[in-house]
Amino acid sequence: MYDYQEFGARFAIDRIDNQGFCIIADDVGLGKTNQAISVLLDRINKGAKKILIICKKSIKTQWKEEIEKFTDIGLTYNIQVTGDTAKKRQKAYNEINNSQCGILITNYQTFLNDESVLYSMGFEFV
Repeated sequence: MYDYQEFGARFAIDRIDNQGFCIIADDVGLGKTNQAISVLLDRINKGAKKILIICKKSIKTQWKEEIEKFTDIGLTYNIQVTGDTAKKRQKAYNEINNSQCGILITNYQTFLNDESVLYSMGFEFV
C-alpha cells in the first residue's frame, strides 16, 4: 500500500476501535478497497468470526476476488457472495451459518430485502 493508504487504514482502524464506525470516502482509484481489506484483516486478528460486506451489486464478485488475491483469508474463512434469487441467497446464508468463520458479501438492495435474516446471523463486523 502507498503511505496515504496505510495512513487511511490506520485512521479507520483507530476510529472503529474508539467510535465503533468509520466511512472510507476517498475518490475513485485511491485504494479504498486496499484500506478496507486492511481493516478487515485487523478485525479478523481481533477475533471477528462472521463478517458482512455490503457493496454495490456490480462489484460483489470483485470484492471476493480482491480479498482472495491479496490475502489468505479464504484458507480459514468461508467467503460467500449472495446471488440474485432467493434460493441462491439462502444457499449463501446457509454456508455462512454453517461455517465457524465466514464472510458474506452482499449488495444494498439485498441487505434491505433480507435485513431481518442478515441481522439474525450474528455478524460481528459490517
